[in-house]
Amino acid sequence: MKLQITECPTCASPRSKHVRKNLRRTWNGQTYVVPNLDHWECADCGEHVYDRDAMHKIEATRRLTPNAAPPKRRPQPLAEPRCMRPRRACPSRHKRGVLGSHI
Repeated sequence: MKLQITECPTCASPRSKHVRKNLRRTWNGQTYVVPNLDHWECADCGEHVYDRDAMHKIEATRRLTPNAAPPKRRPQPLAEPRCMRPRRACPSRHKRGVLGSHI
């Protein structure tokens, strides 16, 4: 079953229309083009809505793009250690912030 849009999911405008265009995107520094992609486009805010078939076509084209490796994940900072005891039950070194702050 094809996706039917009656209003834009972003701005609630009733001016979303079904279009077929070439989609040009850049991913990981590589530009790729998906020809004749069926999707919905809002005339007011420019939101694009893709159905399942369109997403499969986009992903397949992106995979065929040379040097299109997955984006590198940024390392997440380690959380500061926190004392799980109530403030009054903590040793003085916790209160001074040596082992981190209280919850």
